[in-house]
Amino acid sequence: MAVPKGESLSSQIQSRKPPKKLPTQRKASNTSGKMPVLAQPIHVGHFLLMVVMKLCRKVLLMDISVKIGIYVVGVFVASVIADLFVVPPMYFSRRDNLLNLFFVNFGWIWTVLMLSAFISLTSYVYTGCNVNLVKKHLLRLAIATFWWYVCTTAFDHMAQRTGICTEIKLTTRHKCKEAGRVWLAFDVSGHVFLLTHNLLTIVEECRVFKDWKRLRELLQNPDVQQMRKVSSEEVNLSKDANEKLTPYIKAAVIMLTFFTLVWEFMLLITSVYRFHSLAEKVAASMVSVICWFISYRIIYPNYSHTIPYPGQTPFRYMT
Repeated sequence: MAVPKGESLSSQIQSRKPPKKLPTQRKASNTSGKMPVLAQPIHVGHFLLMVVMKLCRKVLLMDISVKIGIYVVGVFVASVIADLFVVPPMYFSRRDNLLNLFFVNFGWIWTVLMLSAFISLTSYVYTGCNVNLVKKHLLRLAIATFWWYVCTTAFDHMAQRTGICTEIKLTTRHKCKEAGRVWLAFDVSGHVFLLTHNLLTIVEECRVFKDWKRLRELLQNPDVQQMRKVSSEEVNLSKDANEKLTPYIKAAVIMLTFFTLVWEFMLLITSVYRFHSLAEKVAASMVSVICWFISYRIIYPNYSHTIPYPGQTPFRYMT
């Protein structure tokens, strides 16, 4: 092959070499030159709410059998300690401490108020905004109030019937105390009963919040009508109510957690100090457990058409 004039063979070979490969294209996400989109940072308030709700769940949603064991055994052990050792007095062992004056003395009123709000809000959501069913769910508080009144009245009556004053002439408990004497009787601890009754009622009622997220997911499911045999109106009403009322329900949960911690602390104080004998305190805790068992394990499951159990709903979201 003839080589053109003024051009060497080596230069021709170099000119015929294949062109250099261009760098491979980068991923489409970087071709625009923009930074990758990052997740939005969590607001501090939202993060704190998540932490608080996590703690609330730990306090309120513990298995009820475990709670009963803790309360009954705790009262027994603390009472034994009170009988064996002299526990030094402290501010909370005084009858005029603030927690006792403003919370324990009105303990059942506080519990009923907080649970009334919680039951009304939650049952309104999971019953498809059926006000009549909401009223039926609130009947559980009427039953719990019945137990509180009957038991505390019975305790006072028992103490009167079985007791005697250190001043023999004084035949009634009231007159004995007015005279500054001591009334000797089997006096079942009303405080231990009240606090344990409060705690068991709160824990049992708050079970409906355990699967609250599952209820929301169920309401968002397009097949929920076929799955649960409910009407589209019920689904839409519950869905709207869930969106609007859940923040208030969370606020009620936080308040119930606060009262639960107060009741548990005061139960410990009442058990550790010698306000009552070991037998009187243990008897009080056992009576509260019996009331809980009759209500939540016998009455509500067997007579749910009259007084529904917590979380009874056509959506059946609780596990």
